[in-house]
Amino acid sequence: MTSNYDITAIVPLGGGGTRLYPLTVNTPKHLIPIANRALFHAAAEHWASQGVKTFIFGVTGFDNRVQSYQFFGHGGRFKSFAPSGEVDFYYANYEDRDYRDDKKGSADVFLWSLDKYRGIMGNNHALLINGDNLSNTSLEDFYESHRRRKALLTIAVKGLELDDPLLRGFGTVAFDDKTMRVSDFVEKSSSPLSRYANTAICLFSPEIREVLRSREVSDGLDEIRKAKGRLDVGNDLIPLLTKLGADVYAHPLNGSWSDVGTPHSYRTTTNDILHGEYPHIRLGGYERLGNAMVHRTTRKLMGDKLRRVTFEGKCIVGSNVEIGKNTVIKNSAIGANSYIGNDVIVDGVTTLFPFARVENNARLSNCVVGYNTTVGERSSVDAGAVLGDDLYIPADFQIGVDWRVAKAEYKDMVRGAGYTIVEDIKDLDAFLFK
Repeated sequence: MTSNYDITAIVPLGGGGTRLYPLTVNTPKHLIPIANRALFHAAAEHWASQGVKTFIFGVTGFDNRVQSYQFFGHGGRFKSFAPSGEVDFYYANYEDRDYRDDKKGSADVFLWSLDKYRGIMGNNHALLINGDNLSNTSLEDFYESHRRRKALLTIAVKGLELDDPLLRGFGTVAFDDKTMRVSDFVEKSSSPLSRYANTAICLFSPEIREVLRSREVSDGLDEIRKAKGRLDVGNDLIPLLTKLGADVYAHPLNGSWSDVGTPHSYRTTTNDILHGEYPHIRLGGYERLGNAMVHRTTRKLMGDKLRRVTFEGKCIVGSNVEIGKNTVIKNSAIGANSYIGNDVIVDGVTTLFPFARVENNARLSNCVVGYNTTVGERSSVDAGAVLGDDLYIPADFQIGVDWRVAKAEYKDMVRGAGYTIVEDIKDLDAFLFK
């Protein structure tokens, strides 16, 4: 496989991740743990291991910028498995007040990056990817498909069923079955153009800069910007290029792909990872123990006590975890430094973020428990529930089906994102929302 592609990845990272609240009130969406890996860490490894050497992060906002830089640095942690041994990360340094979500969109970030980082990119192709996607896309197949058709833009698309309600949440693409040339593109619609969803994986040829400077395209973008105040890739840039007859093509994906945008898709993707749908996701330091992958530090910490724990289905247990006797864990991901007491049942694709604590005789089912949150003795957390960070659920408390719970201090933030506050839970210094 070719390992030295003339490709630079551009990654807009400006959204608030509000559909995943309360998991993202403290942590940017692309950094939330999924199957014990930060979401975009897993995605970046996939692209870097196939030969992408340069990533430009279009980061907007304090948390996105600072936490991304603190986590990724300049890409050093990726060099050990990159084919060339070279991976570099760059970060947008535009004025945040000008690039807030209400002022700028993903296309604005993309255009800024093309301009400001031209010296870094040279004559490279631009791989535009979202920070909340996972896939096992073959870069070699994608790249060769793009080059063979001499495309200006190739859109990776995923076929879903027409009656799949998820389809309406994605942009959809109409294209010729033989030539793969795109004839129409519509962002999220109640009437999808086809069963093919835009995966937000796009490959632009170097000629995109020249096309963007053309009178027809630049005037079209100016009109949209005047009307809307901002430019998005899916809503604006791709439809305009398609409408003007640019060489836009589709590339259907055969493998796994997921947009991790909601608690439901988060749990579904976690289950897919646990069951091997994304084999490229590396689990350094883990050892197999029956149905579980257990970090070696946890095996050292617990020793023979692990024999008192039952693992069913597919599980992953992070570093420095302590688990009590007679506890059953099924199809779940247990984050680093978590504590699980005696006689606990963790079932149904449950995720514990690092430093979560589950006391004796608690019951958790198909839920997510945030950083440093405690679930008290004999308490239950029902299917679909999402608990935010740093909560204390007292003994004998029931968290109901699909409850979303966050600390009281985030109420204005959650309400501002369009959620309805259902109830204040004064015993928890928290609130329930939907």
